[in-house]
Amino acid sequence: STAKIYIQTKSGVREGTLNDYLLLPTNLSNANELATKGTDKTKPWADTEVLDSEEVAELQLATLEFNKIIKREAEARNLAFMDANSFLKKLKGGYAENGETVSSDFITGGIFSLDGAHLTAKGYAFTANEFIKAINSHYKTTVPLLDTKLYKGVEVQN
Repeated sequence: STAKIYIQTKSGVREGTLNDYLLLPTNLSNANELATKGTDKTKPWADTEVLDSEEVAELQLATLEFNKIIKREAEARNLAFMDANSFLKKLKGGYAENGETVSSDFITGGIFSLDGAHLTAKGYAFTANEFIKAINSHYKTTVPLLDTKLYKGVEVQN
């Protein structure tokens, strides 16, 4: 069985789900606090430390709307367009290119740094290649792709 965690939302305290996200960094002073925080309804994760499922849905909708605007403006100006949101979604299941596979998995995926938000050098190289592909396709150019194997992700010691 999995441990339950409790979160504070705008409508009250409730059990957390897989559709809720703890924000990094959280305000924790020690590992014991991490192990016990939110395990009791009287001490939930604060609303400011969690994106609950309703907030996630709002962000996803806003992201789609912004991307529609960006794409529409690029097309209106006859500019190359790289859909970064779609690219990042592809990473969830793993993305293979140039003989290596990366994913959006925290720490081990190779794309995101330890803060969980910014890309690693390898992540930026893969992203740059997506821009290059869009440019080459739109403008019929042949800008060479980066060799992503030359760029590092997070290195995990065994």
